[in-house]
Amino acid sequence: MSSPFKTALDEQLWFFLKEDMNLPTFVQHQYTFADVRRNGIKLENILTILNVKDEVQKFAFYLHSASMAAAVRLLSDESILVTYNLYCQKDDVVTILVRGINEPSPNTSRSPSHQNSLRERRKISRGALVPEIFIQPASRHASGTIDVSTMEEIEDESKMVTLDLGNGDFVTFTKEYLICKKSPALICIFLANTNSRLDHFSTRR
Repeated sequence: MSSPFKTALDEQLWFFLKEDMNLPTFVQHQYTFADVRRNGIKLENILTILNVKDEVQKFAFYLHSASMAAAVRLLSDESILVTYNLYCQKDDVVTILVRGINEPSPNTSRSPSHQNSLRERRKISRGALVPEIFIQPASRHASGTIDVSTMEEIEDESKMVTLDLGNGDFVTFTKEYLICKKSPALICIFLANTNSRLDHFSTRR
């Protein structure tokens, strides 16, 4: 039976990282793509790899690689495959990061163990590109005609789309930006930043 993952180098490294926002310690393990492809991967498997004996619902899962502008939150087993095939096939390293469900996104905060875990990943990868996740400015109450992707004003309001993320959070983009090929991951990124769920997503013009 063929793998659902598109073709990638078997030596691509996958890191699985468990962070705690209140502790300087971390748990991290690495596998090759060949191992991941052979064994399959689900959110539950990620906890097993990290020796976490608890329910999936108590954690938030994020995926990041060099081709991604930000970490994408994984809301289901299927989202791992979708995100990988969109972004990660040509990257040397893929990182899946796990935090508590109520802890902030890695796109907006760094844990006390961040530097140590990053140093370990870079040491193990032996020169392969292991990027840091860029800490994005808070988007809370972003409004008006400012495009948050460029921080420039949109002069033609007919080309403006505002995303209602719930809990009083709104972000504004140009239509062209939202219909680009990266828009599915873009939506996931902002959902991750605000701890929103996909079924609460809506748009307004």
